[in-house]
Amino acid sequence: MGWPAYATSIATGVENKALKKAGLRRIRIHDLRHTYASLLIQAGESLAYVRDQLGHHSIKVTVDIYGHLAPEGNKQAVDKLDDVLPMHLDAPSPHPAPPENKQALRRFHLSA
Repeated sequence: MGWPAYATSIATGVENKALKKAGLRRIRIHDLRHTYASLLIQAGESLAYVRDQLGHHSIKVTVDIYGHLAPEGNKQAVDKLDDVLPMHLDAPSPHPAPPENKQALRRFHLSA
């Protein structure tokens, strides 16, 4: 006798065969949502705009999911490091290197 044929299972079977024949993979609607958000960010839209488009209740949700894609996300942190760290290895250090020999090392520690 067999199982009853449901319209959704028949449509899914037809859809899967068509995708396979076309050489395409099956994707979920939720995958399209992520693609949309990623493309918005790459186009330079703000995370606040993306939050509104996706309907997130909080900017924190959007930042947690898509923050790594924001082009300016890490730039500000790196710019701060540029101000703190020397640009080259041969640049003078703000901290003097300790002396090599023991006698000079004692004087160095006593003067500090």
